[in-house]
Amino acid sequence: MKRSMVLSLTALLFSISFSAYAQQDNFSGTWQFKNQQSVSGNLYANGSPKQVTINQNNSLAIALVMNYGAQDTTITEVFSSTAKPFETKTAMGRRDIITLKWADNHSNFTVISLIYDLNDPAKLDFRDTDIWKISDGQLILDRKSENFTNGETWESTATYTKQ
Repeated sequence: MKRSMVLSLTALLFSISFSAYAQQDNFSGTWQFKNQQSVSGNLYANGSPKQVTINQNNSLAIALVMNYGAQDTTITEVFSSTAKPFETKTAMGRRDIITLKWADNHSNFTVISLIYDLNDPAKLDFRDTDIWKISDGQLILDRKSENFTNGETWESTATYTKQ
């Protein structure tokens, strides 16, 4: 009797956890910039990526095509399933510590990027908080950017369509 109850409980827990995982939104694909709206502060033309490519499997790889001046730059971030913070360098050579956190129901995820001074790698200059979600078949990026060198903070929402 006890064994039957334990097996039933185990099967139920497995079913619930599998069901929750199966409901996770699939962000995979190439997403083209559609528009951007200001939430607060200045709205910068290069404040959101022009294109986003996401590969979601055992890890999460995000390639962002950003416009810096006259040329496009692709920034690729790969997050393991453990989502531990990792350190990388920005296109300008700054120290960048990046963390990914999934929502409990896996319907969205947040990426926090801490960017440090080029000449003083211990001095935090910027914090970007990106919340990614899918709504009505579109990829939505809610971005908050904090500039600690001049005190400016701005927020925007960008929309992307799948290619």
